[in-house]
Amino acid sequence: MKPKTIILILCAMMCFSCLVYAEDNSQDKVVEDKKTSLLDVNAHEDEYELKEGDSISITIYPADPEVKGGEMRISSEGNITLPYVGKVAIAGMSPVGAEQAIREILAADYFVNPEVVIEVLEHSQFSFVVLGEVRRPGTYEFPDGKKTLSLLKGLSMAGGFTDVANIKKVTVMLAEENGKKTKRNINIESILKGSDEDVILFPSDVVHVSESLF
Repeated sequence: MKPKTIILILCAMMCFSCLVYAEDNSQDKVVEDKKTSLLDVNAHEDEYELKEGDSISITIYPADPEVKGGEMRISSEGNITLPYVGKVAIAGMSPVGAEQAIREILAADYFVNPEVVIEVLEHSQFSFVVLGEVRRPGTYEFPDGKKTLSLLKGLSMAGGFTDVANIKKVTVMLAEENGKKTKRNINIESILKGSDEDVILFPSDVVHVSESLF
């Protein structure tokens, strides 16, 4: 075999090896990206705070005919009720934190080394209302299942002010726990100038933007 032919064969073999190596690295990168994506999802779920109205599933090990979990909804007081255990306050906890809290209760009175798994089946959505001189009046949900939002962000979700809006005369009807509402007068111009702090909206609050008379 001629030397020139041998050199060409060796070059072809080297190129093939490089292609195989590159393909293997590409596949490894896809696998790593998928792993990273799954870790991000799990981390986000661990940071999520359970709240009133969430629908969850609780599985308890070892299985017991009396003390058992199942699908349930977190009450307006932030509790779930387990048979023979009673009410357990879990609103404001992460799913992992709630699992630990229930596990400690069960370990104290019922089981040895129990395991608890909580799965969030449905995230409840909180909403607020914007009326008056905004471009898109209506009811809006808090983003990502949150239950607080700044007034300026709430107004921006409603499209901002109309041309005849009086930004110095905005009222917020604050929803109280007893069902009553407290009226608060807000000067948006002062907030924009930095003279006043932005207002925090909570579920069921109602924002009304007045019309300018001039």
